[in-house]
Amino acid sequence: MKSNLLRPFALRRTVAITAAAVCAAAVHSTTWAAVWTGGGADNEYSTAANWDDNLSPSGADNSTQDINGAFTVERSVDSTSGRTFIKGGATMNIIGGSHDDQRSGANIFNFLGDSSAGMVNQSGGEYRIGHGLRVGVGGAPDGAYNLTGGSLDIYRGSNSKIESDNPGGRPSLEVGDTTGSGLFEISGGSLQTRAGVHIGPTGVFSVVGSTPTGISIGPSGSGDGSWIQHGMLKAAIDAGGVTPIFIDDFDDAGGVVGEFKSGSLLDLSFDGVAPFAGTWTLMEIENTDIVDGGLALSDVTASGWNFSIDNSGANGLLTATYGVPEPASTMILVMAALATGPRRRV
Repeated sequence: MKSNLLRPFALRRTVAITAAAVCAAAVHSTTWAAVWTGGGADNEYSTAANWDDNLSPSGADNSTQDINGAFTVERSVDSTSGRTFIKGGATMNIIGGSHDDQRSGANIFNFLGDSSAGMVNQSGGEYRIGHGLRVGVGGAPDGAYNLTGGSLDIYRGSNSKIESDNPGGRPSLEVGDTTGSGLFEISGGSLQTRAGVHIGPTGVFSVVGSTPTGISIGPSGSGDGSWIQHGMLKAAIDAGGVTPIFIDDFDDAGGVVGEFKSGSLLDLSFDGVAPFAGTWTLMEIENTDIVDGGLALSDVTASGWNFSIDNSGANGLLTATYGVPEPASTMILVMAALATGPRRRV
């Protein structure tokens, strides 16, 4: 018969092992990184068999889901994770469902293109990011986010650190770097952020037409929005005009920042319609002025376009105007063309 003297030791050992296992599981649940393999029967983000740890992202609040390679991943079923990296030629299509990448903290980002290409195409659903989103930032990347429907809510900035190049604080959305390229294009759906937007020298922020239901920088939380641009802002006018970008002043104290740095470009065009005369608001910044450090039209913007920054009212405004040439000017151009055309031999 076994001695009962061994039982306390065995019990203590069992308890110790159980506690260690729980502790290890807790560490795993808060810090692990899962790598996409695509080993499941579908390409759905929430399918456990598609990840190397064979665990569903749902409930993995602080995990990092790494999609690195020439994969096409679909998010259509509700999912919750910590953050998502998309690189190595990967594409993620968001077509429906409610998705929350909810990890937060200093220097926490979703990377879209990081030293290699990555793309997100969102046509539906709700996508919430609880930290920052970097598109085409870091080590010669190429990143693109195409928002055609649904909603994107970057509901935290990475933190409120003030940076020398961004007096509005570290941004919620960064597009482009000094190498590679970054594109954020919205042609439908809505964008909302907690903090600001930073467009790097290789970055492009594009608004196509009037279909987007809202582009709101700063209202998702208790902070101000901001806009710091080195690269390019594109706006394409459709029959209904264009949806303006609104930079939010949370407490109406005028603390927001809107600045076009030297070398910033504005690209203007029409989308799906013949050119027609008009003036459209492209950006409105609440309770403060827009600082123009050298915004200029791009080389590919057609003649007839111009822009204006108006700080005369309570809110700073960036507007674009297209003017159809006057009849007299048109006649002069026609006559000049005829004069320089081929002459008929007598």
